[in-house]
Amino acid sequence: MRQADVVIPIYADVEKTRVCIEAVLECSGESLGTVFLIEDCSPDAAMRPMLRALRNEHDCVRLIENGRNLGFVASVNRGMALRTRDVVILNSDTRVTEGWLRELLGVFDSNHAIAAASPLSNNAGKCSVPHFGQGVPSDQVDHRRLELQGLPRYTEMPTAIGFCMLLRDEVLKQVGPFDEIYGRGYNEENDWCQRVRALGFIVVRANHAFVYHEGQVSFGPERDALDIINARRLIARYPHYLEENQRFDAGPHARIAAIAARRSLGELRVLRSTQVEQGQDGDIVHHFGLPSTYDQARALFSSPGHVVLSWQPADRLLDRALTWACLQSAQAIIVSSSAERRDLVTTFGVSADRIYLSPPEADVSSIYETVAMRPSPASLAARGALLEMTP
Repeated sequence: MRQADVVIPIYADVEKTRVCIEAVLECSGESLGTVFLIEDCSPDAAMRPMLRALRNEHDCVRLIENGRNLGFVASVNRGMALRTRDVVILNSDTRVTEGWLRELLGVFDSNHAIAAASPLSNNAGKCSVPHFGQGVPSDQVDHRRLELQGLPRYTEMPTAIGFCMLLRDEVLKQVGPFDEIYGRGYNEENDWCQRVRALGFIVVRANHAFVYHEGQVSFGPERDALDIINARRLIARYPHYLEENQRFDAGPHARIAAIAARRSLGELRVLRSTQVEQGQDGDIVHHFGLPSTYDQARALFSSPGHVVLSWQPADRLLDRALTWACLQSAQAIIVSSSAERRDLVTTFGVSADRIYLSPPEADVSSIYETVAMRPSPASLAARGALLEMTP
Protein backbone atom coordinates (compact mmCIF):
# COMPACT_ATOMS: atom_id res chain seq x y z
CA MET A 1 0.00 0.00 0.00
CA ARG A 2 1.42 3.34 -1.04
CA GLN A 3 1.62 5.84 1.83
CA ALA A 4 2.25 9.51 2.46
CA ASP A 5 3.47 11.33 5.54
CA VAL A 6 1.48 14.30 6.85
CA VAL A 7 3.00 17.50 8.30
CA ILE A 8 0.69 19.71 10.38
CA PRO A 9 2.14 23.04 11.55
CA ILE A 10 0.35 24.07 14.74
CA TYR A 11 -0.05 27.40 16.49
CA ALA A 12 -3.52 28.37 17.72
CA ASP A 13 -6.95 26.92 18.63
CA VAL A 14 -6.69 23.71 20.61
CA GLU A 15 -10.10 22.31 19.70
CA LYS A 16 -9.85 22.87 15.95
CA THR A 17 -6.36 21.36 16.01
CA ARG A 18 -7.62 18.30 17.87
CA VAL A 19 -10.42 17.83 15.32
CA CYS A 20 -7.92 18.13 12.48
CA ILE A 21 -5.53 15.51 13.86
CA GLU A 22 -8.24 13.07 14.88
CA ALA A 23 -9.80 13.26 11.41
CA VAL A 24 -6.44 12.45 9.81
CA LEU A 25 -6.04 9.43 12.09
CA GLU A 26 -9.61 8.23 11.47
CA CYS A 27 -10.03 8.87 7.74
CA SER A 28 -6.66 8.07 6.17
CA GLY A 29 -6.58 4.29 6.52
CA GLU A 30 -3.55 2.36 5.29
CA SER A 31 -2.45 5.30 3.12
CA LEU A 32 -1.17 7.14 6.20
CA GLY A 33 2.53 7.04 7.01
CA THR A 34 3.84 9.24 9.84
CA VAL A 35 1.99 12.30 11.15
CA PHE A 36 4.43 15.06 12.11
CA LEU A 37 2.93 17.63 14.49
CA ILE A 38 5.06 20.80 14.52
CA GLU A 39 4.04 22.81 17.58
CA ASP A 40 5.24 26.40 17.07
CA CYS A 41 5.11 27.85 20.61
CA SER A 42 1.33 28.14 20.80
CA PRO A 43 -0.09 30.83 23.09
CA ASP A 44 -2.68 28.26 24.26
CA ALA A 45 -1.46 26.60 27.44
CA ALA A 46 -3.55 23.50 26.73
CA MET A 47 -2.02 22.90 23.29
CA ARG A 48 1.11 20.94 24.17
CA PRO A 49 -0.63 18.66 26.72
CA MET A 50 -3.28 17.80 24.12
CA LEU A 51 -0.67 17.07 21.46
CA ARG A 52 1.44 14.99 23.83
CA ALA A 53 -1.60 12.91 24.74
CA LEU A 54 -2.29 12.19 21.05
CA ARG A 55 1.35 11.28 20.49
CA ASN A 56 1.25 8.83 23.37
CA GLU A 57 -1.95 7.22 22.03
CA HIS A 58 -0.86 6.74 18.40
CA ASP A 59 2.38 5.14 17.24
CA CYS A 60 2.27 6.96 13.88
CA VAL A 61 2.32 10.42 15.51
CA ARG A 62 5.55 12.33 16.10
CA LEU A 63 5.50 15.61 18.00
CA ILE A 64 8.14 18.28 17.39
CA GLU A 65 8.02 21.24 19.78
CA ASN A 66 9.81 24.35 18.53
CA GLY A 67 11.99 26.08 21.09
CA ARG A 68 10.93 29.45 19.69
CA ASN A 69 8.27 30.62 17.29
CA LEU A 70 9.57 29.91 13.76
CA GLY A 71 6.48 30.79 11.73
CA PHE A 72 4.56 28.67 9.26
CA VAL A 73 7.19 28.24 6.55
CA ALA A 74 10.10 27.22 8.77
CA SER A 75 7.84 24.90 10.79
CA VAL A 76 6.63 23.17 7.61
CA ASN A 77 10.20 22.78 6.38
CA ARG A 78 11.23 21.28 9.71
CA GLY A 79 8.52 18.67 9.38
CA MET A 80 9.23 17.95 5.70
CA ALA A 81 12.88 17.33 6.50
CA LEU A 82 11.76 14.34 8.61
CA ARG A 83 9.61 12.72 5.92
CA THR A 84 10.46 9.37 4.34
CA ARG A 85 7.95 9.45 1.46
CA ASP A 86 5.54 11.76 -0.36
CA VAL A 87 4.21 14.31 2.09
CA VAL A 88 1.02 16.30 2.69
CA ILE A 89 1.23 19.81 4.12
CA LEU A 90 -2.03 20.20 6.05
CA ASN A 91 -3.31 23.27 7.89
CA SER A 92 -4.48 22.70 11.45
CA ASP A 93 -7.88 24.26 10.70
CA THR A 94 -8.85 21.53 8.22
CA ARG A 95 -10.91 18.37 8.55
CA VAL A 96 -10.18 15.57 6.11
CA THR A 97 -12.83 13.13 4.88
CA GLU A 98 -12.84 9.39 4.27
CA GLY A 99 -10.57 8.33 1.41
CA TRP A 100 -8.98 11.76 0.94
CA LEU A 101 -5.37 10.55 1.08
CA ARG A 102 -5.92 7.42 -1.01
CA GLU A 103 -7.41 9.58 -3.77
CA LEU A 104 -4.59 12.15 -3.68
CA LEU A 105 -2.04 9.34 -3.98
CA GLY A 106 -4.10 7.81 -6.79
CA VAL A 107 -3.88 11.10 -8.68
CA PHE A 108 -0.09 10.99 -8.27
CA ASP A 109 -0.01 7.43 -9.61
CA SER A 110 -2.09 8.44 -12.65
CA ASN A 111 0.55 10.87 -13.92
CA HIS A 112 4.15 10.95 -12.73
CA ALA A 113 4.55 14.51 -14.02
CA ILE A 114 2.34 15.73 -11.16
CA ALA A 115 4.43 17.41 -8.47
CA ALA A 116 1.62 18.67 -6.21
CA ALA A 117 -2.10 18.10 -5.76
CA SER A 118 -4.74 19.85 -3.66
CA PRO A 119 -8.26 18.49 -2.97
CA LEU A 120 -11.59 20.23 -3.30
CA SER A 121 -12.82 22.14 -0.26
CA ASN A 122 -15.56 24.41 1.02
CA ASN A 123 -13.01 27.24 1.41
CA ALA A 124 -9.87 27.08 -0.72
CA GLY A 125 -9.83 29.51 -3.63
CA LYS A 126 -9.50 27.61 -6.93
CA CYS A 127 -10.46 24.40 -5.10
CA SER A 128 -13.64 25.84 -3.57
CA VAL A 129 -17.05 24.27 -4.13
CA PRO A 130 -19.93 24.85 -4.57
CA HIS A 131 -18.81 28.37 -5.57
CA PHE A 132 -15.53 28.74 -7.43
CA GLY A 133 -13.16 31.12 -5.67
CA GLN A 134 -15.57 31.76 -2.79
CA GLY A 135 -15.53 30.08 0.58
CA VAL A 136 -18.65 29.01 2.45
CA PRO A 137 -19.03 27.71 6.03
CA SER A 138 -18.32 24.01 6.34
CA ASP A 139 -21.86 23.23 7.49
CA GLN A 140 -23.16 24.39 4.09
CA VAL A 141 -21.41 21.56 2.23
CA ASP A 142 -22.17 17.90 2.96
CA HIS A 143 -19.30 16.10 1.22
CA ARG A 144 -21.27 12.83 1.29
CA ARG A 145 -23.78 14.31 -1.18
CA LEU A 146 -21.19 15.41 -3.71
CA GLU A 147 -21.39 13.40 -6.93
CA LEU A 148 -18.05 14.12 -8.60
CA GLN A 149 -17.21 10.89 -10.39
CA GLY A 150 -18.35 12.35 -13.72
CA LEU A 151 -15.55 14.94 -13.49
CA PRO A 152 -12.00 14.45 -14.76
CA ARG A 153 -9.93 12.96 -11.95
CA TYR A 154 -7.78 16.07 -11.84
CA THR A 155 -7.59 19.56 -13.33
CA GLU A 156 -4.22 21.17 -14.05
CA MET A 157 -3.81 24.54 -12.30
CA PRO A 158 -1.10 27.21 -12.17
CA THR A 159 -0.63 26.61 -8.44
CA ALA A 160 -1.76 24.32 -5.65
CA ILE A 161 -3.59 25.66 -2.59
CA GLY A 162 -1.62 25.70 0.66
CA PHE A 163 -4.37 24.52 3.01
CA CYS A 164 -3.71 20.94 1.84
CA MET A 165 -1.00 19.93 -0.63
CA LEU A 166 0.41 16.52 -1.44
CA LEU A 167 4.02 16.99 -2.62
CA ARG A 168 5.97 14.34 -4.52
CA ASP A 169 9.05 13.18 -2.62
CA GLU A 170 11.41 12.98 -5.61
CA VAL A 171 10.46 16.50 -6.71
CA LEU A 172 11.15 17.84 -3.22
CA LYS A 173 14.56 16.21 -3.34
CA GLN A 174 15.22 17.95 -6.65
CA VAL A 175 13.99 21.50 -5.92
CA GLY A 176 14.14 21.67 -2.13
CA PRO A 177 11.56 22.81 0.46
CA PHE A 178 9.64 26.09 0.73
CA ASP A 179 11.69 29.29 0.54
CA GLU A 180 11.93 30.78 4.03
CA ILE A 181 12.17 34.30 2.61
CA TYR A 182 8.36 34.18 2.90
CA GLY A 183 8.76 34.32 6.68
CA ARG A 184 5.67 33.61 8.75
CA GLY A 185 3.75 32.51 5.67
CA TYR A 186 1.64 33.23 2.55
CA ASN A 187 2.62 32.61 -1.05
CA GLU A 188 5.41 30.17 -0.20
CA GLU A 189 3.38 27.37 -1.83
CA ASN A 190 2.84 29.49 -4.95
CA ASP A 191 6.59 30.09 -5.19
CA TRP A 192 7.30 26.36 -4.86
CA CYS A 193 4.77 25.53 -7.57
CA GLN A 194 6.34 28.06 -9.93
CA ARG A 195 9.74 26.46 -9.37
CA VAL A 196 8.57 22.94 -10.14
CA ARG A 197 6.52 24.01 -13.15
CA ALA A 198 9.62 25.65 -14.60
CA LEU A 199 11.19 22.18 -14.58
CA GLY A 200 8.31 20.66 -16.56
CA PHE A 201 6.21 19.26 -13.69
CA ILE A 202 2.51 20.08 -13.31
CA VAL A 203 0.29 21.04 -10.38
CA VAL A 204 -3.32 19.86 -10.13
CA ARG A 205 -6.61 19.98 -8.31
CA ALA A 206 -7.85 16.51 -7.33
CA ASN A 207 -11.56 16.64 -8.24
CA HIS A 208 -12.60 13.46 -6.38
CA ALA A 209 -11.06 14.30 -2.96
CA PHE A 210 -12.54 16.71 -0.40
CA VAL A 211 -11.13 18.39 2.74
CA TYR A 212 -12.96 20.94 4.88
CA HIS A 213 -11.12 24.18 5.67
CA GLU A 214 -12.02 26.94 8.08
CA GLY A 215 -9.36 29.45 7.03
CA GLN A 216 -7.65 32.45 8.63
CA VAL A 217 -7.19 30.83 12.03
CA SER A 218 -3.43 30.96 12.57
CA PHE A 219 -2.53 34.42 11.25
CA GLY A 220 -5.41 36.42 12.64
CA PRO A 221 -5.40 40.19 11.95
CA GLU A 222 -1.93 40.16 10.33
CA ARG A 223 -3.13 37.95 7.49
CA ASP A 224 -3.74 40.73 4.95
CA ALA A 225 -0.40 42.42 5.59
CA LEU A 226 1.50 39.14 5.23
CA ASP A 227 -0.36 38.34 2.04
CA ILE A 228 0.45 41.71 0.45
CA ILE A 229 4.13 41.68 1.41
CA ASN A 230 4.71 38.15 0.17
CA ALA A 231 2.62 38.66 -2.98
CA ARG A 232 5.02 41.44 -3.93
CA ARG A 233 7.94 39.07 -3.44
CA LEU A 234 6.27 36.40 -5.53
CA ILE A 235 5.36 38.67 -8.45
CA ALA A 236 8.83 40.22 -8.48
CA ARG A 237 10.20 36.72 -9.10
CA TYR A 238 7.43 35.53 -11.41
CA PRO A 239 5.89 38.48 -13.31
CA HIS A 240 3.66 36.10 -15.30
CA TYR A 241 2.05 34.62 -12.16
CA LEU A 242 -1.04 36.88 -12.05
CA GLU A 243 -1.71 36.58 -15.78
CA GLU A 244 -1.51 32.77 -15.63
CA ASN A 245 -3.97 32.64 -12.76
CA GLN A 246 -6.37 35.09 -14.39
CA ARG A 247 -6.31 33.03 -17.58
CA PHE A 248 -7.07 29.84 -15.65
CA ASP A 249 -9.87 31.49 -13.67
CA ALA A 250 -11.51 32.71 -16.89
CA GLY A 251 -11.15 29.40 -18.72
CA PRO A 252 -13.64 26.56 -19.12
CA HIS A 253 -12.05 24.06 -16.71
CA ALA A 254 -11.78 26.14 -13.54
CA ARG A 255 -15.43 25.89 -12.55
CA ILE A 256 -16.45 22.38 -13.54
CA ALA A 257 -16.07 21.03 -10.00
CA ALA A 258 -18.03 23.90 -8.47
CA ILE A 259 -20.84 23.44 -10.99
CA ALA A 260 -20.97 19.69 -10.31
CA ALA A 261 -21.09 20.39 -6.58
CA ARG A 262 -23.98 22.82 -6.94
CA ARG A 263 -25.84 20.21 -8.95
CA SER A 264 -25.18 17.55 -6.28
CA LEU A 265 -26.29 19.84 -3.46
CA GLY A 266 -29.47 20.85 -5.27
CA GLU A 267 -28.37 24.47 -5.73
CA LEU A 268 -28.22 24.40 -9.53
CA ARG A 269 -31.22 25.82 -11.32
CA VAL A 270 -32.09 24.91 -14.89
CA LEU A 271 -32.38 28.06 -17.00
CA ARG A 272 -34.87 28.51 -19.82
CA SER A 273 -34.01 30.51 -22.92
CA THR A 274 -37.33 32.24 -23.51
CA GLN A 275 -38.86 34.36 -26.24
CA VAL A 276 -42.22 35.96 -25.54
CA GLU A 277 -44.62 36.67 -28.40
CA GLN A 278 -48.22 37.84 -28.63
CA GLY A 279 -50.41 35.04 -29.99
CA GLN A 280 -53.22 35.62 -32.51
CA ASP A 281 -55.84 35.16 -29.82
CA GLY A 282 -54.12 37.55 -27.43
CA ASP A 283 -52.46 34.89 -25.28
CA ILE A 284 -48.78 35.14 -24.32
CA VAL A 285 -46.88 32.32 -26.02
CA HIS A 286 -43.58 31.17 -24.53
CA HIS A 287 -41.17 29.03 -26.46
CA PHE A 288 -37.51 28.09 -26.13
CA GLY A 289 -35.26 29.70 -28.71
CA LEU A 290 -31.63 29.97 -29.74
CA PRO A 291 -29.93 33.30 -28.86
CA SER A 292 -29.58 35.35 -32.05
CA THR A 293 -26.68 37.59 -30.97
CA TYR A 294 -23.41 37.09 -29.13
CA ASP A 295 -24.54 39.46 -26.37
CA GLN A 296 -27.70 37.39 -25.80
CA ALA A 297 -25.67 34.18 -25.76
CA ARG A 298 -23.17 35.53 -23.25
CA ALA A 299 -25.94 36.80 -20.99
CA LEU A 300 -27.62 33.40 -21.07
CA PHE A 301 -24.59 31.16 -20.68
CA SER A 302 -22.73 33.29 -18.14
CA SER A 303 -25.50 32.63 -15.61
CA PRO A 304 -25.06 29.62 -13.33
CA GLY A 305 -26.97 26.49 -14.23
CA HIS A 306 -27.91 24.42 -17.25
CA VAL A 307 -29.58 25.75 -20.37
CA VAL A 308 -32.26 23.95 -22.40
CA LEU A 309 -32.72 25.25 -25.94
CA SER A 310 -35.32 24.59 -28.61
CA TRP A 311 -34.13 24.08 -32.19
CA GLN A 312 -36.18 25.70 -34.93
CA PRO A 313 -35.57 25.32 -38.71
CA ALA A 314 -35.10 29.10 -38.94
CA ASP A 315 -32.10 28.82 -36.62
CA ARG A 316 -30.07 27.59 -39.61
CA LEU A 317 -30.15 31.18 -40.91
CA LEU A 318 -28.29 32.53 -37.85
CA ASP A 319 -24.54 33.00 -37.52
CA ARG A 320 -23.12 29.47 -37.95
CA ALA A 321 -20.29 29.89 -35.44
CA LEU A 322 -22.69 31.30 -32.85
CA THR A 323 -25.18 28.50 -33.52
CA TRP A 324 -22.52 25.83 -33.12
CA ALA A 325 -21.21 27.38 -29.87
CA CYS A 326 -24.69 27.64 -28.34
CA LEU A 327 -25.64 24.09 -29.28
CA GLN A 328 -22.41 22.73 -27.81
CA SER A 329 -22.86 24.80 -24.65
CA ALA A 330 -26.46 23.85 -23.97
CA GLN A 331 -27.17 21.02 -21.58
CA ALA A 332 -30.04 19.83 -23.77
CA ILE A 333 -31.75 20.67 -27.05
CA ILE A 334 -35.42 20.04 -27.82
CA VAL A 335 -36.34 19.22 -31.45
CA SER A 336 -39.68 18.55 -33.09
CA SER A 337 -38.69 15.57 -35.27
CA SER A 338 -36.20 12.75 -35.69
CA ALA A 339 -34.98 14.42 -38.89
CA GLU A 340 -34.00 17.53 -36.92
CA ARG A 341 -32.21 15.32 -34.41
CA ARG A 342 -30.15 13.70 -37.21
CA ASP A 343 -29.41 17.14 -38.65
CA LEU A 344 -27.98 18.40 -35.36
CA VAL A 345 -25.84 15.30 -34.96
CA THR A 346 -24.42 15.29 -38.50
CA THR A 347 -24.20 19.04 -39.18
CA PHE A 348 -23.27 20.47 -35.80
CA GLY A 349 -21.78 17.45 -34.02
CA VAL A 350 -24.22 17.56 -31.12
CA SER A 351 -24.16 14.43 -28.97
CA ALA A 352 -27.39 12.49 -29.58
CA ASP A 353 -27.97 11.88 -25.87
CA ARG A 354 -28.45 15.64 -25.36
CA ILE A 355 -31.24 15.91 -27.95
CA TYR A 356 -34.87 15.36 -26.93
CA LEU A 357 -37.95 15.06 -29.12
CA SER A 358 -40.44 17.76 -28.19
CA PRO A 359 -42.74 16.38 -25.48
CA PRO A 360 -46.23 17.53 -24.53
CA GLU A 361 -46.05 20.77 -22.56
CA ALA A 362 -46.88 18.94 -19.33
CA ASP A 363 -43.83 16.68 -19.74
CA VAL A 364 -41.23 19.39 -20.30
CA SER A 365 -40.38 19.41 -16.59
CA SER A 366 -39.12 15.82 -16.87
CA ILE A 367 -36.43 17.01 -19.29
CA TYR A 368 -35.31 19.65 -16.79
CA GLU A 369 -35.02 17.05 -14.05
CA THR A 370 -33.05 14.72 -16.32
CA VAL A 371 -30.47 17.28 -17.51
CA ALA A 372 -30.04 18.74 -14.03
CA MET A 373 -28.79 15.38 -12.80
CA ARG A 374 -26.36 14.63 -15.63
CA PRO A 375 -22.75 15.91 -15.50
CA SER A 376 -21.67 17.42 -18.80
CA PRO A 377 -18.03 18.60 -18.64
CA ALA A 378 -17.99 18.95 -22.45
CA SER A 379 -20.85 21.44 -22.50
CA LEU A 380 -19.27 23.38 -19.63
CA ALA A 381 -15.99 23.61 -21.53
CA ALA A 382 -17.84 24.80 -24.65
CA ARG A 383 -19.66 27.38 -22.57
CA GLY A 384 -16.36 28.80 -21.32
CA ALA A 385 -15.10 29.09 -24.90
CA LEU A 386 -18.35 30.80 -25.99
CA LEU A 387 -17.92 33.51 -23.37
CA GLU A 388 -14.57 34.44 -24.94
CA MET A 389 -15.79 34.46 -28.56
CA THR A 390 -16.09 37.65 -30.58
CA PRO A 391 -18.27 38.10 -33.68
